[in-house]
Amino acid sequence: MSNKDKDKILKALKDKVYYAELPSKMNMSIMGSTLYIKLDRDGVIQNMQNDASAFEGWVFCLRMFFCDINNVIIDWDNPTFSSDEKVSNNQQKHYNRFLLRVLWFIENYSWVALSAEKIRVIDDFKHSISQFTLNYPLQSSKDKSEKGDTDRRMKYEAMLETAIYQYLLKKGLKDNGKFVLVSPKQLMQPLNETHQDLYNYLETRYWQ
Repeated sequence: MSNKDKDKILKALKDKVYYAELPSKMNMSIMGSTLYIKLDRDGVIQNMQNDASAFEGWVFCLRMFFCDINNVIIDWDNPTFSSDEKVSNNQQKHYNRFLLRVLWFIENYSWVALSAEKIRVIDDFKHSISQFTLNYPLQSSKDKSEKGDTDRRMKYEAMLETAIYQYLLKKGLKDNGKFVLVSPKQLMQPLNETHQDLYNYLETRYWQ
């Protein structure tokens, strides 16, 4: 694979998905078969669901799109915390969550590694984990049986939706000879005979 900076990566994505965008607070490049991801100082102290912080999702997306990527290197700028104590405490919590996610990521995927500068940071963090505590809920939880039924239903629906999308991404559906992407809700409308078998299989596999 030819080397690509962030602009070239985005161009390649837009050639296939015209509305694709990359997070501004995350740099990325491809050198040979290695993807380099680097978050800026703001990205590592943001909510982990923000695009600027969600490095795991971007790694998987890019690795799926660029099939020649075999290795990933994670790096980030050292954060600068606010002078306001309350804001700073919140930022430090986000940063600790980020470090924990990095730790889990490199431990779970053998093809992910740290930049040389950040190995010591994660090693130090591993030794300090025992000092942290889990967030405590601010409100009492719902009745366990009610919550369990709701969670179970949502889990099954999510699994079905994921399975359908995976099938569509691999096979696609044809409309007048052209491949189209449809949503799970559309699939749950009356189906033609070809796709009824798929629905029956997924319903049996995930809803029973």
